[in-house]
Amino acid sequence: MSALPPETLRLIFEDFPDGVLVLDRQRTILHANGAFYRLMMLDPREEVVGRRCHDVAQTALCESQCLMKRAELDERTTVQRHSIPCHCANVDPLCMTHRILNPSAPAGEPYSIEVFKDMADLGNYLETLRTTALALEQEKDKLAVILEGIADGFFTTDRDLVVTDANDSLLRFLRKRREEVVGKRCSEVFHSDKCEVDCPVRWTLEHGKHVANCRERVLTAEDQVRYILKSTYLQRAMNGEPTGVIGIVRDNSELVSLQRQAVSLVKAYGFVTKNKRMQEVLDLIQTIRDTDTSVLILGESGTGKEMLANAIVQSSARRNKPFIKINCSALTENLLESELFGHVKGAFTGAITDKPGKFEMADGGTLFLDEVGDMSLPLQAKVLRVLQEKEFERVGGNRTLHVDVRIIAATNKDLKEEIRKGNFREDLYYRLHVIPIRIPPLRQRKEDIPLLVHHFVDLFNQKYKRSIQEVSSRALALLVDYPWPGNVRELRNAIEYAFVCSNGNILERPALPTEIQHFQRGWSERSREEETLPPRPPETGEEELPSDDRQRILALLERHHGNRTKVAQVLGVGRTTLWRKIKELDIRENFR
Repeated sequence: MSALPPETLRLIFEDFPDGVLVLDRQRTILHANGAFYRLMMLDPREEVVGRRCHDVAQTALCESQCLMKRAELDERTTVQRHSIPCHCANVDPLCMTHRILNPSAPAGEPYSIEVFKDMADLGNYLETLRTTALALEQEKDKLAVILEGIADGFFTTDRDLVVTDANDSLLRFLRKRREEVVGKRCSEVFHSDKCEVDCPVRWTLEHGKHVANCRERVLTAEDQVRYILKSTYLQRAMNGEPTGVIGIVRDNSELVSLQRQAVSLVKAYGFVTKNKRMQEVLDLIQTIRDTDTSVLILGESGTGKEMLANAIVQSSARRNKPFIKINCSALTENLLESELFGHVKGAFTGAITDKPGKFEMADGGTLFLDEVGDMSLPLQAKVLRVLQEKEFERVGGNRTLHVDVRIIAATNKDLKEEIRKGNFREDLYYRLHVIPIRIPPLRQRKEDIPLLVHHFVDLFNQKYKRSIQEVSSRALALLVDYPWPGNVRELRNAIEYAFVCSNGNILERPALPTEIQHFQRGWSERSREEETLPPRPPETGEEELPSDDRQRILALLERHHGNRTKVAQVLGVGRTTLWRKIKELDIRENFR
């Protein structure tokens, strides 16, 4: 860098805000700037050049602690700088700094400089710092009181997911002492079902975005299962670098308990629902309970038509009378006629005795005609006669029998379309269609899927003597997304399948049926409940494993001691795919 011109240096020297003296080694003043005159309250016309420094800036320390003497006596060879506060007569307190410029300079040449700084300015600056620090300390104390007083749990972690702080509310919730929380890894503190998969703390640290109300199941110090909503936020240093995560924990156990109690209340008819249309269906049962009119239940296969028929009967005045059921699609026309109306001895080959039909058996009660849309036209005419005249004859008989039967029919067909095609009698349709009830398919009541899933989990826990506590968020998301062509019946079978294929106490995605895992690839819709969960990396679904993966599978089986569920999770495939590949590659397992 080129040297500054002398004129530039002179201007800088004169405009420098602090007072400056340039001295030779005899302490004679060679130069003094304007700021020195102002600080020492000297007349600008008074010449100080050529005078001794202690004659112009006499302080109480000149004799005892002269900085120039101290610098000369210093044995170190490097350029020295010393500073002390000083007081000159009739002058505000100053801070004087002395620095040797050229230890070998001869007399009359610049040897050192002395810089005088107004202590009042420095004092004001220090007072401002002290006031600011006090205010920050007060705000810190206030924040600490707020954090300790709020009902929600609060914690912070470093970048290694080690808890660095926690408030009393969190300690009380987890029933742990501070030393059991602070300094421990987050997973050791919460023992959450999200620690290994979908951890919101780790996700926030990796992606720099907050997660709101992630639902988790955690364990307290007493191994008590509690449910929480956890929100996480990224902590940053002054330079913007991530330093850790701030977490807010809200106890959700009471709400989960109330939800499950609400589910049990709705189970009065065997239905589990909070869907508005299903609630209207159940309300209609109460409306028609005092009537004997015919009911036609419409709905897809697996929606619960027979269960609804049971609910109608149990709410009616005929609840203690016979309730007879028959599936019209399961029998041939001749056999169905015999089952409905009965037969006399000798009516056909094998009719060795008289036999009453379903209408006779249901006399005084209710007859449920399931899949009535599959009944033949001749049989439809005979059923219509019973509805109109309340009379019929057994097959092969000539004696007219009279009955008092309420008819509940169900079908998964569009009967109006069947009428148009000539497959169903219009007069019978209107006899049955007095009170039509349409059950919505499961894909139109997705809000019921989590409730149904938990209901079936409780059911199969009892059946299989298991203790499944929860369904993972990924598995639940798949179940909510799936369109369920087989409706509630298919969902029930899927949960039972998962029970059989699961080894742990949480139902995970790999335990679900293959077709449900496959479906995720082409399905973009997500439920509202899933929106609060942290976004997940893309999953490959139930993929085929390449045949050259034999060594990889063997290594994973050995690492996980033959646990196929763990190996399937690592590979990102289902247990059935892994089992098929093991058979295909003729892998012999002998892991302990």
